[in-house]
Amino acid sequence: MAPKKKWSKGKVKDKAQHATVFDKNLIDRINKEVPAFKFISVSVLVDRMKMNGALARIAIKDLADRGVIQKVDHSSKQLIYSRIPSA
Repeated sequence: MAPKKKWSKGKVKDKAQHATVFDKNLIDRINKEVPAFKFISVSVLVDRMKMNGALARIAIKDLADRGVIQKVDHSSKQLIYSRIPSA
């Protein structure tokens, strides 16, 4: 018989230190970098901008209201936007 396999400890993921409030630096980065993204969603902003999901939804809504990004698809679960192609 083969020896009994031991359980692995698994990987421990560090707790994310994402922004929970808008500050001047974060707002400037959003206004500068996000309109250049090809694919814009809540999860993309959380990953790249290091902010929480609530802030990402607010930022996307603000950019869309100002006409900086355009809506591609929208469901109750996922908001998908894209940059506006330059004419």
